[in-house]
Amino acid sequence: MAQAVVYKDSHASVEARVEDLLDRLTAEEKIDLLSGGRSWGLKGNERLGIPAITVTDASMGVRLGKSTAYANGIALACTWDADLAEKAGRALGSDCRAQGKHFLLGPGMNLYRAPMCGRNFEYLGEDPVLAGILASRFIQGLQSQQVAPTAKHFAMNEQELDRNNLSSDVDERTMRELYLKPF
Repeated sequence: MAQAVVYKDSHASVEARVEDLLDRLTAEEKIDLLSGGRSWGLKGNERLGIPAITVTDASMGVRLGKSTAYANGIALACTWDADLAEKAGRALGSDCRAQGKHFLLGPGMNLYRAPMCGRNFEYLGEDPVLAGILASRFIQGLQSQQVAPTAKHFAMNEQELDRNNLSSDVDERTMRELYLKPF
């Protein structure tokens, strides 16, 4: 008798669906799902009907393909308008879905603290509380369109020049009160 296909049952709990799917995947297939192998995305699994996942970058619109041009993070922060941040996330999420994108590499949540950072235009200002509120609402807008956000570039990653080799030495208080707060 065939085993019930729980992972495709939308009425089953998420935990049961995930467990069932993981039990059905071979070790090689699990690795394959996480290995990339596609430009701007992850491979799917045809045998189990798992679709490929497509990722896009978007500081001011969907990067790969035609898109509406949106205000960048620092311009959005200047509005101090959380409702607008959610609307922007919803609109950008809609653009992502229209182009078949599932994940958005954003929003940028680092603080605008180093004036020479080449990505300051992406970030939601220098105030950690404001940045956190705006990012949260932007993310809610994205998720309302079934687009998964990728909050970036995790705390204290604000140096573009040689960023893979430099150390961000910050005391614990500064780290907690400023750099981690938006996340």
